[in-house]
Amino acid sequence: MKTRDTPTLRPLKVEDAIISVSWRNNPIIWEKTINSPTRFITIKEENAWIKKVIADKKSYRFAIEVKSVYIGNVQLTNIENDESYFGIFLGDTNYWGRGIAKQATKIILDYGFNILKLKKIKLRVRSNHTVAHNMYLKLGFQEVDRNVDVIFMDIEKFQE
Repeated sequence: MKTRDTPTLRPLKVEDAIISVSWRNNPIIWEKTINSPTRFITIKEENAWIKKVIADKKSYRFAIEVKSVYIGNVQLTNIENDESYFGIFLGDTNYWGRGIAKQATKIILDYGFNILKLKKIKLRVRSNHTVAHNMYLKLGFQEVDRNVDVIFMDIEKFQE
């Protein structure tokens, strides 16, 4: 079901760990995500992780909010040579299937191409995550490689 809820992005902050630690320990969220924890994550570990990624000068990580409610993360990481990797997840499962991930992806792509002046944004998606794969295709990502578990995709800035 689609909603009219429009996501906004804000920089990730250490206080987000209070909410995000529960997402990191929810196996339903990680079934279709590339980088998933293999053990229980403590609040101390989540705090340390957020501090580390906020300090990373080659990444831009944002909280996704709907009506001021923190529901997930979206990021551009490993920025080098005008290229970056994209990642997104909605940790609050109440917001799944509403088109919010697609809207947040459009926002971060605009940021990457028009503010950061990136030329290419790459991603990896699990091959069993057909909803995300189809969304990326609709947004203009192209498949560049695949194996049994992972599909590799990228999108390039349109050159005028």
